[in-house]
Amino acid sequence: MRAENETLTFTHIPDKAMVQVFLKVGTSFIGTLRQSAGWPWVSVKGQEPFSLADVSPTFAEVEAITVVSDKPSTEEETRKYGAIAYTQPTTRQDYEDTLWQLAEMVIETNRQTNIHRPDYSEKILRSMQLENQFHQVADQIELAKTKRRYILNVALIRKRGGPLPNPLDLMGSPIDARAIEVPKQTDFDPNSKVRRARSLSPSIAYPTRLEVEASLRDARIQIAKRGISRNKRVRFERIVEKREKQLQKRLYREAIAELEKKL
Repeated sequence: MRAENETLTFTHIPDKAMVQVFLKVGTSFIGTLRQSAGWPWVSVKGQEPFSLADVSPTFAEVEAITVVSDKPSTEEETRKYGAIAYTQPTTRQDYEDTLWQLAEMVIETNRQTNIHRPDYSEKILRSMQLENQFHQVADQIELAKTKRRYILNVALIRKRGGPLPNPLDLMGSPIDARAIEVPKQTDFDPNSKVRRARSLSPSIAYPTRLEVEASLRDARIQIAKRGISRNKRVRFERIVEKREKQLQKRLYREAIAELEKKL
């Protein structure tokens, strides 16, 4: 058993790493380290999980733990991604098409799930695998999470040929709309320099001119109210400044749409 002054740490080992556990009795075994919810254990095929929680009797039997491989096992990878549903993209258009197609497959698979059908668990797993594939491709071009959410939210609308919604129209409130962002064409470029170059977002990412004018008008009304606090005045003055610049620079949906037609 472990002496009181002995310590064993393994928090530096990544989750799902393949490890070899050496026991004080002189034997060892290989398994997958899992460190979820603060309750670590080693998963060994065909055996009960070997607990590494410091309150567990089995923990005191461990002499050392070494990393065999910090990459997920083939079994873990297969379960995580399943059958790959795409061809590795290479061009900007490839990446854009692949991500939209995977997003469509995620949503369609989700819609096919029915808790009363025998394939319910299979459909749930496949939906998760397809979404993991979506993120795997998105990671290759470092696509922002806000833009991934947009694609996953509107993929079927796009497939049916409907007009893509503005984030505000989609989410219903300005605060919720911050969670999603319309991707630009350059966001799908495999060249990081192209992705980071400044460019205008698609027209659907912008409010309409009427919405900008309404926001400007409302902010001016708020500023004119008697007894308005200093903090509120400053906030609404910033809105006025922002909206005036939008109108001056023509950064609203209709104007950007005109520019897109000329490209």
